[in-house]
Amino acid sequence: MDVPIIGLAQSAGQLQVATATVCRELVNRVPLDAGTKFPLSVGKLSWFTKIIDDEGTGKIAHAWYLQGKERFRVDLTVNGPHPADLHHESDQTW
Repeated sequence: MDVPIIGLAQSAGQLQVATATVCRELVNRVPLDAGTKFPLSVGKLSWFTKIIDDEGTGKIAHAWYLQGKERFRVDLTVNGPHPADLHHESDQTW
């Protein structure tokens, strides 16, 4: 059974999120097997976010949700120049 695992990219300040993708694998900054629903047995997931704007620095949060509840949050600092690519792998057991 697949359950929704939702990621929400939130930016503070003037940062603009162009794309935010949750996927099973990230290869050379390319998300592979992206989705919004994964089996609980999925193991690790990767999150890829592309930032576009001309601002210098800022913060962004990757908030991971499972069945409507926030499971964990990763706060990231963005340092220019933009566009910037941010990514991380979950180390959580779903």
